Amino acid sequence: MATSGVTVLEMSRDSIINAALRKIGVIGEGTTANPEQTSTGAEALNTLVQLFATLGMPLWKRTELAIPMVVGQRDYTIGVGRTIDVPFPMKISEATFEYTGSGSQQDVEIKASYDFNLLPSNSQGTVVSIKYQPFINYGVVSVWPKPSTATGTLTITYQAPYDVFTASGDTPDFPQEWQNALIYNLALLLADEYALPLPDKQWIEKQATKHLSQALDFGTEEGSLFFSPSTNG
Repeated sequence: MATSGVTVLEMSRDSIINAALRKIGVIGEGTTANPEQTSTGAEALNTLVQLFATLGMPLWKRTELAIPMVVGQRDYTIGVGRTIDVPFPMKISEATFEYTGSGSQQDVEIKASYDFNLLPSNSQGTVVSIKYQPFINYGVVSVWPKPSTATGTLTITYQAPYDVFTASGDTPDFPQEWQNALIYNLALLLADEYALPLPDKQWIEKQATKHLSQALDFGTEEGSLFFSPSTNG
């Protein structure tokens, strides 16, 4: 016997909705949601996707963005339709600065707004610190000091927002191991919509928690852990 050789399994938006509705008994085996049920499910699924963005910075949504520096400019606006026209960062985890052509980078400190705002506002030189202020659907990266030359690039590593579902055939902006987490957590959201009895809802909630925990555990970055003796006595 031979295996299929297929390793990718992507469910569509409507497949996820149908699976969630089956879990709470709204539709039966071999049937699909009607237009109203699909619309309700799609709305709840998109709110779930946006809520999952608060769970942390998953590996597959870490993105790098190179921002060319402009002499004397402190603030750089990022967002769809903004000066830097890409989906805005939700959180920035790392930042580096590189002089063009130098081939070497230096770390840039990410400061809290309070600490950043204490820095002298008129200073110019090589960027050593930044702050990030997210707003609704856009964000602003501020650098310090203001660049004294336009031959440098600030590169940020950040958490990008998830794509939402806009069509029936859209697939999740999640790895395939997240599909059960999406299905059961969507079922939990829809349980109130369809007045699922409390004992059944509690069972769905238990499954939703289990599958979300499994997905989160698998998405943790692997790394080395080192121990050394204390020198503090």
